Amino acid sequence: MGKGPKNVTSAVLKTLVALLIIRAPGLHSASIPRLFNSGVDDTGVLLGTNQVDPHYLITASPDPDFPGPNAFTLSPGYPVGPWIAEGPNSRWIAPQADQSTGNAGGLYTYKTTCDLTGLDPATARITGQLATDDSLMGVRLNGTDVSGITSAGFKTFAAFSIPIGSPFATGTNTLEFDVNNGGANPTGFRIEMSGIATGPNESPSVLTQPESQTVIVGDRVTFST
Repeated sequence: MGKGPKNVTSAVLKTLVALLIIRAPGLHSASIPRLFNSGVDDTGVLLGTNQVDPHYLITASPDPDFPGPNAFTLSPGYPVGPWIAEGPNSRWIAPQADQSTGNAGGLYTYKTTCDLTGLDPATARITGQLATDDSLMGVRLNGTDVSGITSAGFKTFAAFSIPIGSPFATGTNTLEFDVNNGGANPTGFRIEMSGIATGPNESPSVLTQPESQTVIVGDRVTFST
């Protein structure tokens, strides 16, 4: 049998690509449930003043007078002014509502959860923006450190991403944010985020039709998607 050139038709390429793609991330994706901005209720509406945030817990606090687990929306006034203004999609939360004098220095951990039940954790990803007073010391997903997430402080948001391939899990997932307060002064945490994932049994689809190639039988061909 000869080994002359052989044209790989687009129909064949489509089949090959479909076999190579296990899933197309983001295709027919659904929002990750129970993933909330700080300072909102279950419908995403801003909470009022001095309200307990139902979605965030303070699981570590160096302040014996405010050990958590409740995280509160702020009372009006300072330090909002140098801090980013409240709303329209989130509010600052803190160990106590009155941050005019602040809390003890040290590390505060803010914890929230989301739910991937019915979704494929291998396709999950989260994007958003956050702000802190003072510095963001670490972020963990299901107890594993997530690298590359930083804060620009309290005057502006810093964008962040928890990409596909991060240690998402089936069912409930836990996110923790460590915020260091550099002294006995105001401290707080602010976050806006959303996430998507696909269902576990979604079929792959070819989004861009591959181009035909002429190759020798037995050659290795690589297609990008």
